[in-house]
Amino acid sequence: MENKQLFFVVVLAVFLARCADAEMAGGSGSAAKSKKQITPPTGLPTFGCIETSVTANAGQTVQINVSGPSASTSVAVQDDFGMATVDTIAISYTAPGIVSENRDVVLTLKDGSKTASCLVKLIGTGKVLIHDDGTSRALLANIYKLNHGPGVIVDREVYNLPDLSTLTPLPQRYMAPNINVPTTKWTNGFPSAPDLVEWFAIRFSGKISVPLDGQYTFRFSALDDGAKLFIDDQLVLNWDGLSWPEAIAARQPSSINLTKGEHRFRVDYLQGPRDYLGVVLQWKVPNTAEFSFIPASALSRP
Repeated sequence: MENKQLFFVVVLAVFLARCADAEMAGGSGSAAKSKKQITPPTGLPTFGCIETSVTANAGQTVQINVSGPSASTSVAVQDDFGMATVDTIAISYTAPGIVSENRDVVLTLKDGSKTASCLVKLIGTGKVLIHDDGTSRALLANIYKLNHGPGVIVDREVYNLPDLSTLTPLPQRYMAPNINVPTTKWTNGFPSAPDLVEWFAIRFSGKISVPLDGQYTFRFSALDDGAKLFIDDQLVLNWDGLSWPEAIAARQPSSINLTKGEHRFRVDYLQGPRDYLGVVLQWKVPNTAEFSFIPASALSRP
């Protein structure tokens, strides 16, 4: 009897030792499998907005890319200020037609127990710029005061944009969802910056995302005074100089071949002396016959 007990003790000890060896060696047994480390995913959130915030004008529709939604995912708009829908890749948000002042609107995604939120920064009706928060999707807008000299009379046909890269912008940085400033009296000042009335320049810079390969045509449908458009550092539109309606009407659109995806984008805008100011950029995408405004979802930070 004692020999049998000793035999079973020895067998048990050998069995336990082998299990321990397999575990330490990372073997294929169940004990070894339970010790494997699972690396958490990196990069995109498993559920939520890929972009935490975007900018939009009144009445504008913007797209916000999302990660991990399903057919049951819903989206709610803070204070019902605007409308939003969500599909498998993005939230589509449309701002109200009138936004009295700059304001933030939270969009909340929900899918079962999962929730996430993102932000739309709305620019008030009649305004163009908003203070740069360093993260929102928008063009950056640097403002330059132009030194034309006190009491100098400038021929409106010969004054041109200076090289803004050689000048120092004002300390406050702004952002803009697009370039759409209808012509207005100079005494009203530049929308969002009413103290800017004459002799200033603005550099709008960032990226433009085009939906497909092909030829894109651009024009300034309104402009006072001058502006230049660069894509991938190539000069596409050169409507420089001090302007008046007859001069703008005589200028022609310009085209460039672009591949699908993002490209560097810049507009340098000049406002000279009084009367009027404004700048509106439009494009015509391949396979379309009409010009349209460039959507905010196609423009982003540098």
